[in-house]
Order: sequence, then structure tokens, then C-alpha cells
Amino acid sequence: MMSYKRLDGRGVVVHITSGASVTLQSVNHTIIHNIYIHDIVANEPARVMSSESHVGQGGRADGDAISIFTANNIWIDHCSLAKAGDGLIDAIRGSTLTISNNYFMNHDKAWKQP
Repeated sequence: MMSYKRLDGRGVVVHITSGASVTLQSVNHTIIHNIYIHDIVANEPARVMSSESHVGQGGRADGDAISIFTANNIWIDHCSLAKAGDGLIDAIRGSTLTISNNYFMNHDKAWKQP
């Protein structure tokens, strides 16, 4: 996802599932709202869009439902997260975020902090 964007599932049913995950890297002011993220697995490197005009090579995803790296002012609200290969939310490298009104289910590591 990119800065100043919203992944918004209000009024519809949105599932991110069967291996896919959400990664926020070096972004600011991003909202994830009312999304179901479940059955996530680790994935090999893939092509990633880092801006509207650039696509590059991303690294391996370790199986977190939501991965956050050096990102600020992130808001995760009214989401349901379950059954991820690693953790449900992984926020590292000085990221700042608000997590409110979410359901964490079917996992032994809901929050992973280094």
C-alpha cells in the first residue's frame, strides 16, 4: 500500500485470503478498515508496486497477516484477522500505529513485537 491511502471494506465484504497478505513499508497516513484477513501463508519474493509509477522486486513474505515496516500513522480498525502462518500483525523499525476494534482469532501470536 502507498501513503495517504485507505483499504476500506465498509459496505462490502472484502477477504484477503489463501496466502496473500498486506504489507505497509515506508508509508504514512494509511488506514485499513473492515477487512477480513485469514489463512495467510509465507510466500516467495514477488513483484511489488511501490508507487503509482514504479514496480519493483519485493522480498519474501514470512506469513504475517499485516506486515508494517518503518511506517507511521497507520490505523487498523474493525478488521478480522485469523490463521496466519507467522503472526497476525508484525510492526517493526519504529513504526507507529493504532489498532482499534479488531477481532484476532485462531492464532497463538496476535501481536508480535521485537
